Amino acid sequence: MQWFRPQCLQRWLPLLLLLGCLAAPAMAQQAALPIDHISLMQQVREHKGKVVVVNFFATWCTPCIVEIPGLKQLREEFGEDQVRILGVSVDENPEVLPAFMKRMAFNYPVYLAKPGVARFFAVQAIPKMLVYNKRGELTLDHAGFLDPNQLRQELSALLAQQ
Repeated sequence: MQWFRPQCLQRWLPLLLLLGCLAAPAMAQQAALPIDHISLMQQVREHKGKVVVVNFFATWCTPCIVEIPGLKQLREEFGEDQVRILGVSVDENPEVLPAFMKRMAFNYPVYLAKPGVARFFAVQAIPKMLVYNKRGELTLDHAGFLDPNQLRQELSALLAQQ
């Protein structure tokens, strides 16, 4: 008895490929890629012409958890062609991050800060929000909870600038 039949593979392969493509976005958000300060600044530079928001957070930080839904809402309001939002976890235990990411259902990329990132960006309190204008210049450096309406106003003002 032959357990593998090529004709079965031909029949099921398109369906398997489709299921893999549908699952890929969800799977991509289940693990955060480690990022160092050089790569994070490169992300900012690569997105010149857009406003870039970098949000430093931790899974155990209550104000961070309260702030994330507002960032997700802003991600929906402002197109990816206008605003780039990056989440950067400063958690010391990377094992807690995948479950947190799944629970929070991020709609923007999330990275795990490598050692030295917090020091480079002077992250002494979280959440911490950095906002870069379309020229890649830092325009907002805010420690602590930032009301999404205040951030929305800041983003709108930066987008209106030529």
